[in-house]
Amino acid sequence: MEAKMEKIDVNVVKFEVKVEADKFKEALTRAYKKNVKKFNVPGFRKGKVPMNVVKKYYGVEVLLEDAVNFAIEGSYANVLKENNVRPVDFPKVEVVQAEEGKDLIHCWSNCLSRSRTWSIQRVKRWKENLWSNWRRSCC
Repeated sequence: MEAKMEKIDVNVVKFEVKVEADKFKEALTRAYKKNVKKFNVPGFRKGKVPMNVVKKYYGVEVLLEDAVNFAIEGSYANVLKENNVRPVDFPKVEVVQAEEGKDLIHCWSNCLSRSRTWSIQRVKRWKENLWSNWRRSCC
């Protein structure tokens, strides 16, 4: 999996993620297993239709939506952890390429939380000011 990060704004980041073809194939298999009970093909019992028959009879597009969701779900947490990013809300996802046998390419943008990093000296000064203000108001 490859991920390219681009800063759009102070707290907005855009990622372009490329999921390998074999990982996307696993996601297609998972989508097939999830939906196999829904397929009804003459000559097969419901839920017993092989994947290649489903692809010929219904087309791969039937499985693509769930497969893309599974692939994005798997890559989202990894990309955030690798780039040390803490999102505030759900990402806006755009699928660039989703075809069987090819890499899945998707982009998503996210708002980030603004984290404050305080130095030890700054924390000590803050505590001293807090205590001095408290003493003045009490005494």
